[in-house]
Amino acid sequence: MYINRMFISLSLAFIVSSSVNAGTAATISFNADMIASSLQSNFDDRDQLITSILKQKKNGMLVYPSEGYYYFEFMNGATPIKGNFRFDMKLRNQGKVAFTFYSDWKTATDQPSVDNYWILGAEDGLILTKISEFRYQLSYRGESAVVIIYDAESELSTEHDLDGDEEYVGPVFDESGIRFHLIFDHSNNSFLYVLNEDFNQAEHFIAVDDNQDILLGLRSKFAYFNDKKNQRLVLIGVDLSNVENNTYYDGPFDQLPDSFVDPVHLQKLIEKYEPRLLGKIGPYGDFLDAEESRYAIMPYMEYQFEEQLLKYLSCTKYQQREQLNYCLANNAESILEGNVLSATD
Repeated sequence: MYINRMFISLSLAFIVSSSVNAGTAATISFNADMIASSLQSNFDDRDQLITSILKQKKNGMLVYPSEGYYYFEFMNGATPIKGNFRFDMKLRNQGKVAFTFYSDWKTATDQPSVDNYWILGAEDGLILTKISEFRYQLSYRGESAVVIIYDAESELSTEHDLDGDEEYVGPVFDESGIRFHLIFDHSNNSFLYVLNEDFNQAEHFIAVDDNQDILLGLRSKFAYFNDKKNQRLVLIGVDLSNVENNTYYDGPFDQLPDSFVDPVHLQKLIEKYEPRLLGKIGPYGDFLDAEESRYAIMPYMEYQFEEQLLKYLSCTKYQQREQLNYCLANNAESILEGNVLSATD
């Protein structure tokens, strides 16, 4: 089927040019402060890698993604190394940090693939000291750095345009640099990711259909339903290739607003959304029988071809917000199967 790809210009404050200090920065500055390529650490030496990062970032590690991930990547010789520190609510309240690094080198060479994951605390020589609610001191084997976690006070204090049955769950700061409002509609027990229009999103949009009901971000490949009546963009799709390759554009399912939501309340909302999970999950949606795994809230599809997004055009016939929300949340192909999120994502 032919897709009419019209470039459109929307008079919305969150649309800016994908320039070096906008689009690129949303990926580099926001979530992947680059470790200098001259680091040359032994990429299989956890301690050397951590101390090298802390030494270079001692003036501040800015953590933007809402589940507390601090991403890094660098070249170790000819080997690309990626990884992250995870300062999530549960761990940092225990004075612990999750740390992982890996190589996704995909060639037929002798270069080994590295995939390591640890939860580190005082017994490992890692000390995480709380300075304030969103500020910590991270020390490890003689090196230290200040950790500054994003405080979403502005999002929380802003009045949100909600229907009577809609609940504002919390702000989502995705590793793509794109921000969302996570909404729960109690009238049909569905979640929605609504684009946060109060911040520049470093994105150009194209229309997938003639009426501009479905918009596609050129940088992120995130797809949105253009809810014209309620003047908001609802996430309906992410590019499957980004999910399979675990890129920064694999969707906001792994960046829930844990720092700003009651964990038991989030559990209850997930159970309303998916009643089959009763007795199987705990606070935050963590699975009781699978350590370091949680339910992934994904009320959108993972599309391979843009034509697949056209099925959401069926939602345009609904004028009532609760009916539209239900249509959007239940058009995702994977929604009935449930999704498991690994902690290392």
